[in-house]
Amino acid sequence: MTTLRFTTDGLAPADGFSHWYDLAQKAHTPSYVHSAHEADFRASLRTVGLEEAVISDMTFAPLRAARTAKLIRSHDPEHYQLMFMLRGGGGIAVADRQSVFEARQFIILNTSQPWKGWQESPTGSLRMLVVDFPRTALRLPTSAVDDLVATPLDAGAGLGAVLLSHLRQVLRQADTYTSTDRLALTRTTIDLITAALAHHLDAAISPPTRLQALLPQVYHFIDQHLPDPALSPNSIAAAHRISVRYLHKLFESEEATVATWIRQQRLQRCRRDLSDPRLAGRPVSAIAACWGFTDRAHFTRVFRTAFGMTPGEYRRAHLGNGQVRSLPHSPRTENEGPLLSGSST
Repeated sequence: MTTLRFTTDGLAPADGFSHWYDLAQKAHTPSYVHSAHEADFRASLRTVGLEEAVISDMTFAPLRAARTAKLIRSHDPEHYQLMFMLRGGGGIAVADRQSVFEARQFIILNTSQPWKGWQESPTGSLRMLVVDFPRTALRLPTSAVDDLVATPLDAGAGLGAVLLSHLRQVLRQADTYTSTDRLALTRTTIDLITAALAHHLDAAISPPTRLQALLPQVYHFIDQHLPDPALSPNSIAAAHRISVRYLHKLFESEEATVATWIRQQRLQRCRRDLSDPRLAGRPVSAIAACWGFTDRAHFTRVFRTAFGMTPGEYRRAHLGNGQVRSLPHSPRTENEGPLLSGSST
């Protein structure tokens, strides 16, 4: 599965529930689901599959769900699931832990643990964003993460908000990704999840893990500030209240230095815009300036070094006659009810 969009609009009222849960089951780890609104179930589903993660934005009518021991024995991918409540509220029970969560909060569940949950909304419609990913992909101690299971966490501020913003952006651009993009986005997504959870586990994780958890924040900051010509190791370090020396230490095991990464990401954005027919009338210098290159001669030089031709030549190759030349690569899814994705709990 790569991308999927579905809505019950246009379907017969009695068909909505079955269509929706069939698709959600394929996207995420299954659970048993019941709804008092199955006779006229209004719902939607938007999903993107990355290399090691599935992200879904779904709306649905109030329901109850459970992942039982029997279901775990028949199918357990050994995943974690993050569930962000965007509209409405709900409750979850795992072992002897029970909690209520509401809009702008998220919880984490372990697919190997039984749970029961319910969701409702005074408006009659709920909205939830779900991430399903292997436990082994998370660079945090499983025992420590399991202590957070079913605990409401803040998605309205701090790293929770950063993670939610990233997930929404991934879904918005779902149709544009190449296989290479999906691999890179998996890494970024898992890193941001690690950082968001590590914030709540600071006393339980080692200094090397805390170091790894800061990197996704830095990458996200760079991505959000690429248009700013003043973006630099100094400004990045200051924004994260660390020294420039410590920032460079963070990048010692990465594929590029901080400055090189900034330049590569800016060049990628410029290359994308230069090949966009909708921007054909925008001057090359304006595109360069939009992504932080204020010196046109410098921009032309680094662009030619990276891609083997000047920005103007690149644009003509892509837009001049409708044909694209081959270019060098840039650096860098006991009957207790119908089954449904655990993301709808």
